[in-house]
Amino acid sequence: MKIYSLLVIFLIILISPAASSPETSDAESSVKEKEIKVNLPKKGKFYLSSYYDYGWVNQNAREGRWTEWTNTISYTVNDYFTPYAEVNNFQRFDSQYYTLGLGSLLRFEDNSSWDAQIVFGSDIDYVYSFQGRIKYEHRMFGNYFWTLGYRYSDYADNDVFITYPGLIYYFGDNFLSATYNNTFTETRGVAHSGTLKGYFVLNENLNFWLGTAAGERLYDIDETLNASAQSGYIIFTGLDYSIFEAASLILGFSYSQEEPDFIKRSLQLGLSFKF
Repeated sequence: MKIYSLLVIFLIILISPAASSPETSDAESSVKEKEIKVNLPKKGKFYLSSYYDYGWVNQNAREGRWTEWTNTISYTVNDYFTPYAEVNNFQRFDSQYYTLGLGSLLRFEDNSSWDAQIVFGSDIDYVYSFQGRIKYEHRMFGNYFWTLGYRYSDYADNDVFITYPGLIYYFGDNFLSATYNNTFTETRGVAHSGTLKGYFVLNENLNFWLGTAAGERLYDIDETLNASAQSGYIIFTGLDYSIFEAASLILGFSYSQEEPDFIKRSLQLGLSFKF
């Protein structure tokens, strides 16, 4: 299964490319992904961004911080193709690790989109040694789209496979979406969760998003437990404010809980530039 998944991911990367999002846990990353059309940049544009997430974590009797620092560069070659590279630094309590992501985003003339990426991890105590992600959106009728995503992560102990089909309603540059997440962990079975998200353009300078997810193994903190004993939820929201035409400020907040005893509170700050 591991070899098959690696071949599938690499073949899809070669024929169709992705956009990026900051990594956290596998399930949380899937939950917080923006829909593809919102990420589509304009032709001939370089894009640079730096995004920092500072989280306060209570895990059983342990307290500490989880941080994420994500740096991305991309260039839109034409109206259909945008490759990118991403470097991430993560801290989990006293441990640090890095990931390098490569990918691209492909848009078709029928208004469908394909998003894919591969990511390599350095210190695999907390992170995968390899991850591949693919996502496809296709118009059903009017402004309604169906979407299907797949994320494979190669961990030292277990491989994780997440499949997430969903529905999206676009209106202008805004969207509402609902997604079902099926997470299969080798030797430990399947976990289920669902996601609701919204993204709204309030005016020419200000965008707003919010979302929530609820279900099993959103963080998978205790690997000795069954999925039914690891229920939890995530609430997240944020603003994207255009300081001037070429620069934007990103502010965000999220709150998460997972049974039996995990709480995470996070603040996000980011800057992006396009030229």
